[in-house]
Amino acid sequence: MDELIIRRWLKGRVRSMRLSILFLAAIMLCAAVVTYNVMWFCLIIPLALIGLGIGMGSPGALPSIFIIATTFGYFFVRKRRPLPVPEVTRLADSGELAISIPPIREHWLRVRSRNQISHLTLGSMLYDLLFITPMLFESGASVLKHWRRLGRIDIDRCAKAIAVLHRNLDKTTFATLETSLPGQDIAALIGQLWWLDDVQFINTGKQGLILTDQARSELAAAEDAALIASVG
Repeated sequence: MDELIIRRWLKGRVRSMRLSILFLAAIMLCAAVVTYNVMWFCLIIPLALIGLGIGMGSPGALPSIFIIATTFGYFFVRKRRPLPVPEVTRLADSGELAISIPPIREHWLRVRSRNQISHLTLGSMLYDLLFITPMLFESGASVLKHWRRLGRIDIDRCAKAIAVLHRNLDKTTFATLETSLPGQDIAALIGQLWWLDDVQFINTGKQGLILTDQARSELAAAEDAALIASVG
């Protein structure tokens, strides 16, 4: 397949991903603002009465303290876990690549909820209720971080790698990829391919990479369209 077709397809694919991610980030940040105002509206009256009952002069003092404390307190009680990424090293004796691929490829979007506890308890419900606003805000920030990460992807280098993967119906080993792309920084290239949903990392047997069926179908359609345009 012509590498130019792959480059155009990848450029459009990354642009589409960034637009959808930007839209998702806007929704999350707007939801954080809405939940903040809803919480303020629901708590201002009961907390204001409690504040006046304990001698606070301003009715809005206790609601303000409570909401600010829960907003900033979230960043002290949560447990942050970095996203797993492959670690690429080169063996000194053989010169071969050693890739440490995480056993589970967690999605780049990780909504911070109950420190990743899945079961529902009274404590988890209180956690979600108290920290829903900062959780949405942090999740929106994580989405924007991935948006910036995709913007730094080198389209030309990744297109060359995808061309190699497209030629092989089975998985392409990292050694084959390095041999097919002489002079490339394979460690940096693998780090960029990791963020593309169309590239799957295989950690069973001989490690390697493979294109998804959807990516192959889209590339085939792009090739057909280019052929029709050239004939017409």
